[in-house]
Amino acid sequence: MSINLFSRRSRLQGAALPLVTAVSTLSSALVLAQAAASAESQQATQRMEEMVITASRASQRLGNIAASVEVISASDMQELTGPYLTDVLKKGSSVDVIEYPGGLSGIGMRGFRPEFSGTNKRVLILLDGHPAGFTSVGTAMRASVGRVEVLKGSASALYGSSAMGGVVNFLSHQSQGPVEGQVALGTGSFSAFTADARAGGSLTEKLDFDLSYSERTQDDDYKMGKQRAVFGTFVQGDGARRPNTTFEHRSTYGRLKYALNEDWSVESHAHGYYSNDVYSPGAESDGITNVGLRDIKGHTLDVNLRGNVGNHSLYASVYASREADASLDVDAGRFQDGTRLTRYDGAQLQDSWQLSDTYTLLFGADYEENANTTKRFNPNGTLRAPFSPDDRREVWGTFAELTGKFLDERLILNAGVRYDDIKASVLATPLRPDLTPGETGVTTTNPRLGIVFLPQKVGPLRIHASAGTGFVTPLASQLAGLTDEVVGVQRRITRGNPNLSPEESTSYDIGVGYESNVLGADLTYFDMDNKNKIESVFVTNTATKRESTYVNASDASATGWELTLQGDPGLLLGGEGGAWLWEATSTYYTERTQNLPAGVSPLRNVARMKFNTSLGYTNGPASVRLSARHVNGMIDQDFSARRIFTNGAGGVFEYPEFTVFDVFASWSFNDQSQLNLQIDNLEDEYYYEKNDYPFAGRSYSLTYRHTF
Repeated sequence: MSINLFSRRSRLQGAALPLVTAVSTLSSALVLAQAAASAESQQATQRMEEMVITASRASQRLGNIAASVEVISASDMQELTGPYLTDVLKKGSSVDVIEYPGGLSGIGMRGFRPEFSGTNKRVLILLDGHPAGFTSVGTAMRASVGRVEVLKGSASALYGSSAMGGVVNFLSHQSQGPVEGQVALGTGSFSAFTADARAGGSLTEKLDFDLSYSERTQDDDYKMGKQRAVFGTFVQGDGARRPNTTFEHRSTYGRLKYALNEDWSVESHAHGYYSNDVYSPGAESDGITNVGLRDIKGHTLDVNLRGNVGNHSLYASVYASREADASLDVDAGRFQDGTRLTRYDGAQLQDSWQLSDTYTLLFGADYEENANTTKRFNPNGTLRAPFSPDDRREVWGTFAELTGKFLDERLILNAGVRYDDIKASVLATPLRPDLTPGETGVTTTNPRLGIVFLPQKVGPLRIHASAGTGFVTPLASQLAGLTDEVVGVQRRITRGNPNLSPEESTSYDIGVGYESNVLGADLTYFDMDNKNKIESVFVTNTATKRESTYVNASDASATGWELTLQGDPGLLLGGEGGAWLWEATSTYYTERTQNLPAGVSPLRNVARMKFNTSLGYTNGPASVRLSARHVNGMIDQDFSARRIFTNGAGGVFEYPEFTVFDVFASWSFNDQSQLNLQIDNLEDEYYYEKNDYPFAGRSYSLTYRHTF
């Protein structure tokens, strides 16, 4: 299980060595650390007391969790570079990424491909425990997020649809005590500007608050990294400007919490996200064609009630979110080409019941309604038929999980199950006379089990395992509705399949962890099988008629290893600790394949290996950290102009491997003032997270931060 054993306030973030080297390092370090383990194990146990929420929907000690969890702290987020929370995730945890310039991005885990849009993903994105409401991770509200918890492995037994590969929970700032805050202003390469302001604390004994604002803008197009390769007459990168890569991002956050009495409190969070004139440059091989321009606005509001009655810890929440995405056509003259409105409305109820000293029962119910409305426009502003029909999904879910602690809490077992009843509807859509509305429903039940075993009550070793099933609901258009249109001389009919089953996954993992004051390590093996993957198939396909529908026609599987290492090099070398801190995390796939009707193929956008590593040093007011992210073995389809990546043949190909180094350095003048220097892509590497969409080369930023 991947566990953050050392405090992330240590100015460290993830990334690793190649797996063989890392395992060798682990073995050697375990021998060295074992000699000091008895004296240090109590300190190690204290580090395992960190509380996390995502793995059980209730506050629980990290050491008691059977599933893999990685935590990115608030101090880490200040030091992880990049304008988007996608940058925080890919540099602070071991996840797969697909990302375009302009922020359109998504993540994947445990063999599930990253998805950058839509509301039906295979990794669930939460904001304070409820659906986040944004369709791309790149549009996450940076101002509000103070901490990130990344849960790996199936979690549908707690969260329902989409939690097949895992869950990412963005947790908001929660300030208490004296009112404190900070302001930060920065500038950097490509006329970049950053501004952050935050304040929070207790106004009275009963009332506390948080307010924050974040801004990221870039007024000049960035330069790509050094030359990577030449395809015929097409030269990649070469330090050239990448046209149409400017952006403006702003986000806001507010929170109020009022203690009704000693046992009950009410709390509300409000989030806002505003992106204006965000360019998408199109594929590099296309030149300056296919340029996109978007304006995005998102808002989320929730109200939560928490309280204790006897042995019951109760929680109730209602939430609502809206995301409005307007796209502009800049190739054929700047006009609004289309809009999309995505909304979430829902409620959550749960009770954590302490049945006895041994058993705790968590149970509850969720309701969620999600809807999408799309429009498209002609250059003169009149409406035209949208590509996608309007749709709505309604979900009722109930869940329960029992946890037992045995053998003086050295053995922790939990078992849970969730039942979901889902209704999907294709709605009547203006200017789509070819569409017949319809609705249908599916039900599904998903269990999960977990175990944690400590050979000694106070000792360095920890064994853990978990298993569960997951699912994702078919799209409404795949379940219900009918389209019937004529293209040329061919009539094209697409029918929804009301008998379509949800995509399902079965996964398990087992691992061993070691924890001392010198070294923290964890090695976990995971296995995932994805069944009933949905494919479009032809029922009839002639010159005059093509009829298609959807069936559960394929499956996929993934196996591999996850490794985390955290250590103090000073202690490892026998000296004093505290000045040097090191961390690494890695994922290596031994298998990642999809079984299609045409045959077996590698899973696209799932890298064979990912490594993150960082080494930090602090001496008085100065600190510095060098970090690296390495990716190799990424497979994707070649859709580039002239199929440059496959010498004109087309089909799938493997990305060139890349390693990107970043540097963060800071100098504290006093307790209130700090100057930070960041160098991204230190070696000016040419790289991309999606082929044909390269990112910036070397860049610099300087930030002044004042704390009050």
